[in-house]
Amino acid sequence: MKLQKITIILITLFTITMSAQTEKGGYYIGANSNFNFLSSKTDYTSTGSNTTYSSTNSNKYSQFNANAEFGYFLIDKLTSGLNVSYTQTKPKDSDSRAVYTISPFVKYYFLENNLKPFARASYGFGKIKDAQVFYGDVFNTTVTTADTNINVFNLGAGLAYFANNFISIELIFNYSETNFKTTTPAQTIEQTDKIFRTNLGFSIFL
Repeated sequence: MKLQKITIILITLFTITMSAQTEKGGYYIGANSNFNFLSSKTDYTSTGSNTTYSSTNSNKYSQFNANAEFGYFLIDKLTSGLNVSYTQTKPKDSDSRAVYTISPFVKYYFLENNLKPFARASYGFGKIKDAQVFYGDVFNTTVTTADTNINVFNLGAGLAYFANNFISIELIFNYSETNFKTTTPAQTIEQTDKIFRTNLGFSIFL
């Protein structure tokens, strides 16, 4: 008898109508992550007291990225809220770097069935304290500490499969630009990373 009740509940959850998933007034919780080996383009600008140096490099590295976000449906299909992101990057032949950012976001779902395309955008910020920065020449290298301010712009599109009214599995393709600005007593260093990546995750609708 218990097995029959459980079966009925499961069938009900998976056959419930799709109309209430993304309605105005609902709450949204999402999470996704990835681990990739990537290539990116990085622009550097270093400004000292008397000189400015700029360069563009191609980089190869491994990266782990995890996101959690919480939103509220302002109107049907449109949710807005806050994204918290953790990214650990390990460039080839270099030390890894961990970055935390907080980003307001908007996300819009298309169509009314259980397979919904969506688009999202976010702009956020973060900070790294006590980053070690090396500067000088081979005869006069100095190690100091500095604060690094981070700004990140993210634009993405993807596809969500709604298993029922409460849960979706989502595949998203992201383009991001992350700017790092490090200031020391001797110089200011700016770095911009431009990255394409794919994340897989899930969302809960309440």
